[in-house]
Amino acid sequence: MWLRQFHKFFEESINWAVNEKRPAHKIVKSLILLVPVVLLTHINAVVAGAAILNFPNICSLLVVLGIVVTPCLFLLFLLKLILGKSNIRLLVTGLIFAILVCLLEFGIGTLSRFAAYGLPESLRSHLFRNTLEFPIGQIDTIAVDNSGHIYLGTDYNRIQKYDTDGRFLRGWFVNTSGRFNLHTHDDEVHAITARQQRRIIFDSNGTLLEEMPISDYKFLIKTESSKAKGIDGSLYYADNRFWSARVIKKSPDGYESVIIKSPDNLWLFVSPAVPFLLGAILALISGAMLKHKHFENRELVL
Repeated sequence: MWLRQFHKFFEESINWAVNEKRPAHKIVKSLILLVPVVLLTHINAVVAGAAILNFPNICSLLVVLGIVVTPCLFLLFLLKLILGKSNIRLLVTGLIFAILVCLLEFGIGTLSRFAAYGLPESLRSHLFRNTLEFPIGQIDTIAVDNSGHIYLGTDYNRIQKYDTDGRFLRGWFVNTSGRFNLHTHDDEVHAITARQQRRIIFDSNGTLLEEMPISDYKFLIKTESSKAKGIDGSLYYADNRFWSARVIKKSPDGYESVIIKSPDNLWLFVSPAVPFLLGAILALISGAMLKHKHFENRELVL
């Protein structure tokens, strides 16, 4: 069975490095093993992220099926086992569903590390179009321009633009590997980066206009930017909850309302840690059951 072959190859690869007695050789072998791991992590982040953002309904359905169907397959397997008619295909199907959940959730979780800073612009613009709305996992900064448009800086190193009613308009990446603050000036959007110590200027549609080094970045980066005032005097501020961040609008008369939140079809990917852990637990249970001595000599052709 291909799953057992993969597991055997994985164990042999780990033992190849772990069982090395010479310290220097062990370090070299560990680094060699690390290269494909990092590469596959990058690939999974890009592929899973592109799939989720372009086909959110299908990917959400797959995650729900993985979390709900896999335990049902376990129960059905145990019932058949009690009746003396165990079917190993049920475990394998559950394992595949659980792994798929892990790949999708881990991919969108690591996308913020790779999509903005590690991809060529031509590929990035093709996979992650400006019209795609990313889930809002963490709002780092808010700005409002003179037309009432709202700009959010998210943990994907991305700026997302919304209209006065909170409807998504477009988004674009900021070429920085760290935190940035947003400020608006006339029809321009300024991103102040912490690590590069630069001011990156876009027009209101995300076209890069200018980049320049700045000397007062420490003041600008520490300036309160999780709140912004609108042209009508309304206050916009971030409410970074564990499961889903949102933007609250407080009108001059004190009335508060949620004006921006993640799309409903992306809510399973806003905080991917919980679904990923569920998928990982289900995958570990499936793997442990498949490794049991009762099945170690069984073969399965998929």
